[in-house]
Amino acid sequence: MYSGLKYVPPHYHANFAIYIQWVKIDLSADEFMEDVAACSLSWVVYPQSRVHMHNNDDDSIHIHAYGVSWEHFFNNIWYNIWSDFIYWESVGLLQNNENNSLQFVLNWEKLDFPVFNLINSEDTLLVYYWNEDTQNLNQAYNSIDQDAVEYNAKYDPGSCGWTNENSITVLVTDLLKSFSSEWHKH
Repeated sequence: MYSGLKYVPPHYHANFAIYIQWVKIDLSADEFMEDVAACSLSWVVYPQSRVHMHNNDDDSIHIHAYGVSWEHFFNNIWYNIWSDFIYWESVGLLQNNENNSLQFVLNWEKLDFPVFNLINSEDTLLVYYWNEDTQNLNQAYNSIDQDAVEYNAKYDPGSCGWTNENSITVLVTDLLKSFSSEWHKH
């Protein structure tokens, strides 16, 4: 029977941006957003369920599973990123060359290739393809909305209510309890 325990998946946020030659890539279109209404009672976990964006906010990502890396996230938004290239269908292939290179700044630290790093709560990642100009790199990093901490404190519609006591999980649990209680009365 029901034990009274429920699994509550993690729910936290991070911030990011992708800049190509000083142009921030706009990822606020619906095609990049997870449909938060597509919640199910199934325990099947799809890649988009683990890490996604929603509310047309293109600076924030929402993490709902343990062990989620930046690579998982970029795969979900159809970006292929490696240490020396970035590829996306509408942009094409951009490779490191004598004028431009792919650079990464994670939490104010310039790193060679953090894409396999796990995403931590309130991380900020800048993916930047341009020249080595530190001033532009700093300006791009500063332009990223730092709203992960704010989202961490709010109810998240992408969790299907997992973090809210009025959640579908509580509803199903209560239904199971009522059926088991009625069954035992007979």
